[in-house]
Amino acid sequence: MIVWNNNAFQQKGMVYGRYSLRTVYVNMVYDSNTEKFDKSQLSHAVFEFSDGTQRNADIGKIIFYKQDHSDRYLDSRSSSSSSDGTSSVSFNVKSDLLLIKIDSPLMKEANRLYQIKVDGIDSKDINGIQYNAGSTLNVTSNLKMSLNNVDQFSFFDIKPCIFFKTPEGNTDTVRLYNFEYNTMIQNFTWIQIYKYLAGKGKF
Repeated sequence: MIVWNNNAFQQKGMVYGRYSLRTVYVNMVYDSNTEKFDKSQLSHAVFEFSDGTQRNADIGKIIFYKQDHSDRYLDSRSSSSSSDGTSSVSFNVKSDLLLIKIDSPLMKEANRLYQIKVDGIDSKDINGIQYNAGSTLNVTSNLKMSLNNVDQFSFFDIKPCIFFKTPEGNTDTVRLYNFEYNTMIQNFTWIQIYKYLAGKGKF
C-alpha cells in the first residue's frame, strides 16, 4: 500500500526560483567551563541534523567574550536601533573621562560596514577628547549602503567597546550592544541569491 503525503512534495522555506532559503536553528554543545572560551574565535562548525547526517560549514566569524558590565563611569541612559542598520546609545558621564578609542576584534568589519560617531565625531578621531562629569556621551552608527552580494545575506553583531582613561589614570571600557544588522528581515530576489552563491564560489 502506498500512502501519499502531499507535505512530502512541498518545498520548505522561502522559495526563490530553484532555491529555497531556510532558517537553521543551532544548539551549541560545550562544557560548563565557559571561562576558557573568552576571546576564542569560531569560523567553522559541524552541524548534525535530525536525520543523522553531518556537515562542516563556514559560519563566518564568532568571537566569545566574558560578560562584563560596570556603570561606575558611564551609566546607560537610552539606546535604540532600526532595521535599516542605524543605532544610537547615550550615556550619562559620572566622572571626568578622557576618550581613547572604540575597538573590537571585529573592528575591521565594523569600519567597512558602519560609520560610527561619538557626538558627531568619527570614532577614528576621538582619542584625547575630554568628557566632564554630568555631561552626556552619545554614540551613533549608520550602515554604509554599499553592501556586496555576500554581505546582504550576512548577520552582523559587532559589540565594540569604548575605551577611556579614568580619573585614577586607569584604562576602562564599556561595551556597546546594539551595533547589529539582521538581513532576515529583507525581501530577497532570485537574482540576489544567485549572486550571493556566485560570490561564495558555488559556481
